[in-house]
Amino acid sequence: MAGPASVAGDVFVDALPYFDQGYDAPGVREAAAALVEEETRRYRPTKNYLSYLPTPDFSAFEVQEKYPFCYYFTRIHMFA
Repeated sequence: MAGPASVAGDVFVDALPYFDQGYDAPGVREAAAALVEEETRRYRPTKNYLSYLPTPDFSAFEVQEKYPFCYYFTRIHMFA
């Protein structure tokens, strides 16, 4: 099995499961489950994890159509 790479202090990344070998070895599945469990204990999800962000303004993506039903009645695309 390929060894983990040290990224930032105590954080280890082994992100190529399709490439790395040795995941069939005894204890690997349990070790991975323990790492996932530790991470979920460390980073508890909050009720609203986006609360610190401002509310997005979706009106920036809206377009005022001059003839909204033109396509339906004439079967010609409005912007052709």
